[in-house]
Amino acid sequence: MDFSAITTTKPLRMLPAFEASQLRAADFPGSTMSPFVMVDHFRMYERTFEEHPHAGISAVTLMFEDTTQEMVSIDSLKHVARFGAGDLHWTLAGRGITHNQMPAAKAGVIHALQIFVNLPPGMKDMAPDSFLVSGRDMPVVKQDGLRIRVVAGRLGAYTSPAPLPQPVLMLDATADGEGGRLALPLDVATNALIIPIKGEVRLPDGRTLKAGEAVAATNRDTAAPLMIEAGADAHFVVLAGPDDPSPLVSNGPFVYPTIEDLRAAEARYRAGEFGHCPPVPPSA
Repeated sequence: MDFSAITTTKPLRMLPAFEASQLRAADFPGSTMSPFVMVDHFRMYERTFEEHPHAGISAVTLMFEDTTQEMVSIDSLKHVARFGAGDLHWTLAGRGITHNQMPAAKAGVIHALQIFVNLPPGMKDMAPDSFLVSGRDMPVVKQDGLRIRVVAGRLGAYTSPAPLPQPVLMLDATADGEGGRLALPLDVATNALIIPIKGEVRLPDGRTLKAGEAVAATNRDTAAPLMIEAGADAHFVVLAGPDDPSPLVSNGPFVYPTIEDLRAAEARYRAGEFGHCPPVPPSA
């Protein structure tokens, strides 16, 4: 098991209504963050973004359980979803989609991760889609001092109902007050991103991670467990998936292996092929 250097997140603040800590694939060596290309740990208090496009990726919102506000997602497929604490919303952009995501009301806070999951080259032309998974339907595993929500993918005998377009794992774990331990099996050529949300976690090499930091772990040759020791008040997320060494060329919400592919997607968007969202409900 190889671990990257500790990466410190970069702060982003958009007026008083949105604050985030950002991670990008370029923050980690080689393809060790893949298949993830961006993660924002954010808090949103008011409407921040207008309708915007995505292509070549999935745009995923993982809502934490301390969220006190709901979010509304509206996309160019005419899908309207309302979701809150503990839920998962997944936008499969594929060849192109536009969406608008905003707080459902004007009180409370949305505390979440926004995750861009890269689609392999052969899947970037998929038809777009979006779906919602309620936190009530996610398996919860209690073991070794941890409460682990299986948000996406499979942990042992527990499988999230999320109908994933590709094999990834998303775990949302909290310690029970006395600390805990996660032994997560990882296949060969699999990467895992460890993101503390609160408190501290310790790696097998003795390093400690705290909120605002992250590490990528890679299994290169043989299947082996990823070992994480969690502090008493720790809350952390693990994102894992197959290593994808494909080249990355990105421009904001467009991610492709070549500049030609990227320019073609941008041209499709300008030509109106991504469509437009229905009007925003008055309550949002």
